Amino acid sequence: MSGTYPHDLLYSDWMDCLMKSNRAATREQLAEHYARQYGSLEAAAEPVKKFYQMCGTLPVPEGSARPEPEFLFGGFLGRQPSGNEDTLLLNINDRYALRLWKGDLENLMLYSFSFYDRQARKPVNAPQGYAIHINEFNELNADPGVELRSLEASFRVQDCPAGLESYMVQEGTCISVWKGGERISNLQIPVRARAAQQPQVALIRF
Repeated sequence: MSGTYPHDLLYSDWMDCLMKSNRAATREQLAEHYARQYGSLEAAAEPVKKFYQMCGTLPVPEGSARPEPEFLFGGFLGRQPSGNEDTLLLNINDRYALRLWKGDLENLMLYSFSFYDRQARKPVNAPQGYAIHINEFNELNADPGVELRSLEASFRVQDCPAGLESYMVQEGTCISVWKGGERISNLQIPVRARAAQQPQVALIRF
């Protein structure tokens, strides 16, 4: 199977992203899945890569605009978890945490999350001077890579109402939180438990 697909596609940056969120699958299995869905692996390359560029996981080429598939993610803008929706707090410091929730994204192996004020016990927009980066090589203590932008920032939403700014990130991603240019926390987004019979493949379609 490994000889079926071009090496540069099997080991592309977007395929690396898929591997991180589909740990039970091989590159060949992922390639076969996406080739079947899009007609060929070459045809899958552009929409999948644009998805990761929109999320901020992959950088956008210099001089190019960040993809904005509003028809896919517009419904998630400003969304916060309902009262009966399970959430998880990843503590940053004594004041803030990241609050993760299902976000209707389990089938894509993604999490929605927002900043959360632990003292006020409510979601907040990104605090002044705070930034989130995806770590290089997906390691906890690695150097910071691309900045993870909120959905509202990606869609250039002006004057986002307080407490409604949200982000999306892949399961298993290692991130770092920075304040004023100083790293203050290393965190890893959890991976949901799933049945182990068949490799889970996250399908991303546009």
